[in-house]
Amino acid sequence: MLKKENNVITILSVGRFDKSKDYFTGINAILRLRKKYKNFIYIIIGYGALENEIRQFIINKNASHFIKIIIKPSNINHYYFNADIFLQTSIYEGFSNTIMEAASHSLPIIATNVGDNNLLVSDEHNGYLCKPKEVLEISSKLSLLLVDSNLRKKMGRESSKIINNKYTLKTFVKSYRSLIERTD
Repeated sequence: MLKKENNVITILSVGRFDKSKDYFTGINAILRLRKKYKNFIYIIIGYGALENEIRQFIINKNASHFIKIIIKPSNINHYYFNADIFLQTSIYEGFSNTIMEAASHSLPIIATNVGDNNLLVSDEHNGYLCKPKEVLEISSKLSLLLVDSNLRKKMGRESSKIINNKYTLKTFVKSYRSLIERTD
């Protein structure tokens, strides 16, 4: 299914509302970006202990009209499908399910270079890896994708390739069989 072209670009983040996800860096990068560009919204999907603190931060920055919080939507795939860019600003991470979901929806990804994110994001191919808490760097990379729809599409296709080539059930079964054969 083809994504619709939209005048308003949607940047999406998904995850628990806790300190490890560092939404405040993401929001600050978005606020910086908003000084120059007006044609985007930022949607944060999740739930957790920091929900009220994140909401209040957005209100205090007068950003509620372009930063939206969605709590436990019934159809999260709808948001991935309608997004244009995926943003993850974690300060630590394991193997990120949300990046895998974003990549499977052909999204370009901007993520911090923590945990196993470098296995899912190939810097400058399907997105950008940034240092944690680096508002300027994250904002700069978002800007590159915000202004260039061809780059978003190209990187989105690369995201899909990474998932389809490395992380499908078929690939897992093949690797598992190979492992078993080597141990015999």
